[in-house]
Amino acid sequence: MTSRHRFTATAADGSVTIMFTDIEGSTALMESLGEPAWLELLDWHDHTVKQQTALFGGTVVKGLGDGFMLAFPAIGSAAACAVAIQHAIGTGWAGVPVAVRIGMHAGNAKVEGGDFFGRTVVIAARVAGAAAGGEILTTQIVQQGLGGVFPLGPSRSLSLKGMADHHTVFPLHWS
Repeated sequence: MTSRHRFTATAADGSVTIMFTDIEGSTALMESLGEPAWLELLDWHDHTVKQQTALFGGTVVKGLGDGFMLAFPAIGSAAACAVAIQHAIGTGWAGVPVAVRIGMHAGNAKVEGGDFFGRTVVIAARVAGAAAGGEILTTQIVQQGLGGVFPLGPSRSLSLKGMADHHTVFPLHWS
């Protein structure tokens, strides 16, 4: 990762907000649309996520097939981007409903070779995996960092795969 990307993806204190996105039911969607239409939908999705990420000062760390790992220097920017992605993708593609799951966590992460590693990344990925299509889930650290700026639903406790403790998450209301 170049120093420019590292600087823009992390805050001055070295913290980062990691966001994972994923199209819910992507394999079934691909099967129902057929591969040519699926690839067009995926191009639309990828362009939309990349555009919103850049608009909100984030960095696309990597593509993950039908989703992304994104990094932001500020929790609020990440949350605003998540809302913008849901608004843009939630309208669907060519009349086809598309539901994206989003999960976010903030903390410190190891930066190496243009990628982020560590517990912060693992928690963000697991939280995204626990989200329903069209849902944005945030961890308690993100909830605290937002300071009431975004409307959040009631907390719930999750057991995240491979993690010892339960984690408190909050759905971020975007519609």
